[in-house]
Amino acid sequence: MKPGRRAQIFAVRRRILVAAWIAATAAILARAAQLQLVQGDEWRAAALQQHRTSSEVPASRGTIVDRDGVPLALTRERVRVAVAPAELVDREQAVRLLREVLGLPARLARDLTEPTRTWSVAPGR
Repeated sequence: MKPGRRAQIFAVRRRILVAAWIAATAAILARAAQLQLVQGDEWRAAALQQHRTSSEVPASRGTIVDRDGVPLALTRERVRVAVAPAELVDREQAVRLLREVLGLPARLARDLTEPTRTWSVAPGR
């Protein structure tokens, strides 16, 4: 093969490679523009919905036992209740609900709803 012919083949290959890189970059930029500019509101709404949705896990974890059947780890459900006392509209109703639902002593329920506190966490069952 002549030296001039070889240079022409490399030049053609180089142009094809550069064109492929440009096409790939353009495709990526076009897709990014589609997702951000055209479909951005839809994706934002879907993300917000996912953040606000809670799902219940139906099965509890099983007990872990040793070879003799002695429990090493048990499933124990716990609930934490957080109260923003400064935002309470009816403090007495909140105290009553904390006492009835969580079984808290009256003094603790009143302390947790004290308006001078920013946040209170009630012990769960």
